[in-house]
Amino acid sequence: SYGVKKKFLKENPAIDVDRFEVESRTRIIQPHEFAPLMEAINNCGDDRMRDFFLICLYTGARSGNVKTMRWEHVHLDLSSWIIPKSKNGSALNIALSQPALEILIRREKQRELNPWVFPGGRPHQPTNKHIQEPKKMWSRIRVAAGVPDLRIHDLRRSLGSYMSMNQSNTATVMSALGHKSLQAAQIYQRVNISAVKDATEQAILLMEKMSIKSKS
Repeated sequence: SYGVKKKFLKENPAIDVDRFEVESRTRIIQPHEFAPLMEAINNCGDDRMRDFFLICLYTGARSGNVKTMRWEHVHLDLSSWIIPKSKNGSALNIALSQPALEILIRREKQRELNPWVFPGGRPHQPTNKHIQEPKKMWSRIRVAAGVPDLRIHDLRRSLGSYMSMNQSNTATVMSALGHKSLQAAQIYQRVNISAVKDATEQAILLMEKMSIKSKS
């Protein structure tokens, strides 16, 4: 389609090819996984990586945005972090929770040394660039926590899902995670089955009452 638009092609040769259906991933941190995961993160041996993964979880921001987090965009007095340009193309104002604030306040002593909240290089030899690839450390954390299939992006999905489970409405979850479309936010509702569970239990209670009533 791009080639046709730019007049590289006269017609789209893939116009009749069916698209491969990709199922949305629904993996989140399960309740019994929190303790071993948090222990593995806190014991990873690199405070930058530890804080990086915790900020990913506590803000629900995409890992790419957390990597490029700059102090000039962090406003601790307002409990906010401005992402100048998010994936959807617009600026995003992230509300910093108390756990996220505590991490950033602890890291603020390095503010004058580096513009990046999470500088690259070695733990005690930071560079003037931000951290590049946390996957190797994440792999070690996953093994230590016994969650080999958990991805970094699942931290973001976990926050949104637990917000939904805690009765946050879809608009709030969309705002927190920077979603523009309802379709993108519906994944958190699919993961949250608490409402379905409650409705099912209420229906069973009603059926039991009807059964008792019919016997009498």
